[in-house]
Amino acid sequence: MDSKQSASSNPAQLGIAEAATIRVVGEPRVFNRHTLKQHLIRPQEIVWLPHMVHLYQPGRATNPLMEPMTGKEFLGYATRGGHVLTAHFCDYLEDHPDMFFEDWRQPVGSNPGVRGTFRMVHFCGTVFLDKYGHDAIKTLFWDFEDKKLTAIFTSLNGRFFSDDFAASPRSY
Repeated sequence: MDSKQSASSNPAQLGIAEAATIRVVGEPRVFNRHTLKQHLIRPQEIVWLPHMVHLYQPGRATNPLMEPMTGKEFLGYATRGGHVLTAHFCDYLEDHPDMFFEDWRQPVGSNPGVRGTFRMVHFCGTVFLDKYGHDAIKTLFWDFEDKKLTAIFTSLNGRFFSDDFAASPRSY
């Protein structure tokens, strides 16, 4: 955080105890034989507060009746709009599941008596290669059945639906 930080983004001045400044150090964790391919943006530092980050979803992905987007289309929309956080933030949240916002834990499309699907939160600022050489990004979801946060790699060769969102810094 630079010295020009505004008072409104200072967690102590906001009286919010659960805020954290997430500093990027080293490389993100990899597992299941994935390797780091590239960071699409320079790894950044962010104050983790609901008004500082949000979930972004391209317009076409919001409609479950539309044809699903490809992973590369989803990534393209997210990166063009600056709606990207690196996989470092995925790692941080996996280590600190209490920092995963409550509204991000809610299932998508849930109605009274009907359980929705997991809300998939993608971290599009870092691209990995899977064991077959295909591009993938890190994803978190709140498993409401097991009551835990789960990290996975999502192939960009797959389809992205109305339950797919990109974690994004807010721009003002």
